Amino acid sequence: MEAKNKYELLRQATGGFKQSTWIEETVQKQKEEGWRKNSQLVAIRILLTLRSKGMNQNELAKIMRVSPQQVSKWVKGSENLTFETVSRLEKALDISLMEIVNPSKKECKMVILMNKIRYGLMNVDSIVVETMAYADCV
Repeated sequence: MEAKNKYELLRQATGGFKQSTWIEETVQKQKEEGWRKNSQLVAIRILLTLRSKGMNQNELAKIMRVSPQQVSKWVKGSENLTFETVSRLEKALDISLMEIVNPSKKECKMVILMNKIRYGLMNVDSIVVETMAYADCV
């Protein structure tokens, strides 16, 4: 029997070959890795806080006016939380889950300078002067 015929018989016997999607799946997992890690850290913090306050997931659900199933998703670390949800959790549990680092004054000045240049709000001479001044203070 020829190799082509064997291949065709095998394909028919198995119902055909599906093209593998492992590359796409791996890429998607890598994209999700960052938020999943943070979600798992939040889940751990929620569980530890519930334990220290003597609360359970059902009580948290009642406080937050969500279903117990929703709280279960949060504590499994499988949910991509919104800023609103994080803020509500922080308030309900009286904890801080997220810290936003304020930019330095230098960084703010640089962003303002870049926007002025981008939107044509500065002439060439003032661009040179401000850019040199910024370079001196970095």
